[in-house]
Amino acid sequence: MIIWYVLTVLTGLLAIAIPVILKILKLTKLRFYHDYVTPILLEIKKESSLPGQTTIYASDRMNANYIKKYLVNRDSSDNILICNYARPFKSLSYFLFAYNKKHKLKDVLEIKETNTSTTSKVIGLPATCTDVNIVIKEADGISLNSEIIKPFKNRQILLASSLYALETFFILFVLRQLILYIGFYKYSYSFLNNSPLNLITFGVIFLISLINFAVIYRSLRKRNKKVRVGGVLEYEYF
Repeated sequence: MIIWYVLTVLTGLLAIAIPVILKILKLTKLRFYHDYVTPILLEIKKESSLPGQTTIYASDRMNANYIKKYLVNRDSSDNILICNYARPFKSLSYFLFAYNKKHKLKDVLEIKETNTSTTSKVIGLPATCTDVNIVIKEADGISLNSEIIKPFKNRQILLASSLYALETFFILFVLRQLILYIGFYKYSYSFLNNSPLNLITFGVIFLISLINFAVIYRSLRKRNKKVRVGGVLEYEYF
């Protein structure tokens, strides 16, 4: 029985270790082609037609033909962005990367407008957003940045799916052992060493883990395909 106790403890430790490994490796965290760039600050106004503090930024040279400048206004209840376009557009879409004061990405928004003037609509920002980076996606039918998310590598998908499957196996195994030791202790020796149910439950746990591997692998591959064709934008914090 000692070997089963040791195996249960080791499996429990591995079940704790895998989420830590996943968090460190960040295998399923989305990564973007565009890193944070410090905005070009023009002016900070504490008194203007808008309540609260208004910070005005100039567009970088990549966006200058589409957006001249933009402002972020913050007060106690709202956090908004307004862009000053270089000219009216029949259609214009762009991505807003919203960062907090530590330059940590908090959200990614896709903005679409048609038949614009030289001023954008009022765009709501996350409450913790202090500045933004803008990436133009499309202007008047001309695609400029259709892909902003880096696809997962195949080995990344395989490793992540395997670790999640192992985590499932280890948790179910430990639960089985705890139920056996706590609820059926006097039968545990016979169950673990002589009963065919031992192998049957092992098989069931393995099958559930294998199904979990297949589901996660398929989900990550599907999301990869969506990213490659410029599909729905999703963001995960892992």
